[in-house]
Amino acid sequence: MSRHGATVDRFIARQALAAVIVAFGPPAGANSLGEAPRTAPPFPRRQIAREFHSGPSSLSGRVVRLIPGGVVVDSAGREIEVSFSRIVDVRKETSVAASAIEVGNDLFINGTDGPPFVTKYVSANVCRIDGVIRAPRSHSG
Repeated sequence: MSRHGATVDRFIARQALAAVIVAFGPPAGANSLGEAPRTAPPFPRRQIAREFHSGPSSLSGRVVRLIPGGVVVDSAGREIEVSFSRIVDVRKETSVAASAIEVGNDLFINGTDGPPFVTKYVSANVCRIDGVIRAPRSHSG
């Protein structure tokens, strides 16, 4: 066999092997390039929030003051004291500590009504737009 013929044979063998890998996947214990898998350092596990169990009441409003063990929320023109004494979860994009709640946050609070409102779950700044709308766009056609 000529040298050219051997080169062609090796090329065809490589192409056939590539077709088999594409068709059936890489060998067990290898990545898509046929290499042994690399191990990445483990990521710390995120604490998963407990399952949501709705309280009997809810309210929404903006935090106007921080108080020991809770906040004061302006809800429809009324100031309501909110206790964090029985809080289960606070969501502010992810689960955070209750201490992450700040003056100006828009809250949706679920819990038990009463003086004070006792919080079970809090969602902060959900559907809030932090920006300025300069001109509405018309969709009439």
